[in-house]
Amino acid sequence: MDEGQAKLAEAERLWVEAEKLGQNISQSTLRSRESQKWIEESVVARLRAELLFQEELIERHVVRAPFDGVVVEKLTEVGEWAEVGRPVLEFLSTDRLRLDVQVPQAYYPLISRESSALVRIDAFPDDLFTGQVLALVPSSDPNRRTFLTRLVIDHTSNEIIAGMSAEVSFSVSNGASAVEIPRDALVRYPDGSTSVWVVEETDNELRAHERQIVLGDTFGETVKVIEGLSHTSSIVVRGNETLDEGATVRLVDRLPGRGGVVGDSN
Repeated sequence: MDEGQAKLAEAERLWVEAEKLGQNISQSTLRSRESQKWIEESVVARLRAELLFQEELIERHVVRAPFDGVVVEKLTEVGEWAEVGRPVLEFLSTDRLRLDVQVPQAYYPLISRESSALVRIDAFPDDLFTGQVLALVPSSDPNRRTFLTRLVIDHTSNEIIAGMSAEVSFSVSNGASAVEIPRDALVRYPDGSTSVWVVEETDNELRAHERQIVLGDTFGETVKVIEGLSHTSSIVVRGNETLDEGATVRLVDRLPGRGGVVGDSN
């Protein structure tokens, strides 16, 4: 392109010089220099069109990521022929992480697109994140009878990366009323029965009374009680293994957000 423009500039100079000479130069020489200028203009126009064509080819062969992220794997080497439709890179978005959960078939119908869940990343056991259902895949794993549920994690930390494992707790209901309590509050017996110790105030004293309960689903460190316990009951979480009926207890601490209390027997 530079060479063509240089030749065009020289042809234009010679033509202008010939015009200034007027009668002192032959008409054939003047027409020859004018023709040469036109030829060089045509050459520059052709080169410019070829340059634009090559720039367009390069533009079409630039691979741009559709979102911000990181390259996980390079599938094509530099200089290697890439056919149309052939993947050249494996790219991973880090802005919107998704979590795939295999949900047992008994609970799958209770989950909807409006459902949310609490997510605990194994690498960060002290932190809780919120997950929103993104997709419910109606295809089961025949070996485990589970269905895929995909969540989007609401997070702002760059420390969470793809491939980390997590524990998910869904808040679901089958229509039955249930109370959620810590697993530490349970007292189990060899005959299969389960009870908790309920704290009630009698004659200005806190006394423990044993209640038989019927358990529902278990989620991590909590369990649902579907019979035998009300939402307003206070229960003993620690020291409940050695209590006697009607024993006086002393409130030591109360679990935040739950009806559990930590106490000592007198």
